Amino acid sequence: MFTFGFSDDGTESDCETEKHNFELPEKTTPSWKECEEIPIGPNLLHSELFDEQSDYMLKIEFEDTFVIKHVSPEIVAEIICKTQNADDTIVKAEQQHSDLVPAVYEGGLKIWQCTYDILNHLYQKEINFKGQKVLDLGCGAGILGLYAYKQGAKVCFQDYNPEVLKHVTIPNVLLNNREDTDTPKDCRFFSGDWQSFIEVTAEEFDSDDKLFDCILTSETIYNCENYVKLNQVFKSRLKKSGIIYLGAKTCYFGIGGNMRCFEDMIKADDIFKIEKVWENTEGVNREIVTLKFK
Repeated sequence: MFTFGFSDDGTESDCETEKHNFELPEKTTPSWKECEEIPIGPNLLHSELFDEQSDYMLKIEFEDTFVIKHVSPEIVAEIICKTQNADDTIVKAEQQHSDLVPAVYEGGLKIWQCTYDILNHLYQKEINFKGQKVLDLGCGAGILGLYAYKQGAKVCFQDYNPEVLKHVTIPNVLLNNREDTDTPKDCRFFSGDWQSFIEVTAEEFDSDDKLFDCILTSETIYNCENYVKLNQVFKSRLKKSGIIYLGAKTCYFGIGGNMRCFEDMIKADDIFKIEKVWENTEGVNREIVTLKFK
């Protein structure tokens, strides 16, 4: 559907680790969207969304009866472009044929490969989230959070664009609702910039028992300029006994983000222990790392 405007074949690597001045700005740059909580309410799609035979609905199925239902991001994008005005951020991205318009649209309508990598890793390792608090950071369609939710976790879904949450993430939660009520009680949704997310929710997450047992995040290190904000979310929202699963391409060609640069920042900060737990070396190199407090 969209492209980042870089090659996945690895033929030309601009993936060298560069020196960055990793400093958190005093205040969120005005061009970045402020954080807001998105309530479950009327969404873009209609009753046909919940029809098992609908083209809107897709499924991720594991060997047993564990199934995650989700809407088709491509069809949602088509509907948005037909029904929303020209100023809509996703419409602008579609017009530019891009998955990334910095500070405008951050790729949330596509389910990226590293999401499936983390999902398969969690399933194969039999990681169970029952009774835990989980943050799906940069959630997009919310597939990772849904995996935890269906196991009995309380999940906070965070994505940059409110349109993604309203038209994709929330419908996906409703498709997988484990409760008897129309509105799931154990899910919340926040949009906006990560630094703003920290500021807006500071009072709510003011003690270790209110923090998250696990943070799941996929393809969120493509922009080196956001590493400090990402790390700040990790440090301020993870319990001392918690764990982070981060999946990413080893290099984001043409953008500058890469796993080695991210690791350098984490090691220099000396707060987390970072460990590679999975790697794919065929085709596009991809990795999963875990982070735990030292």
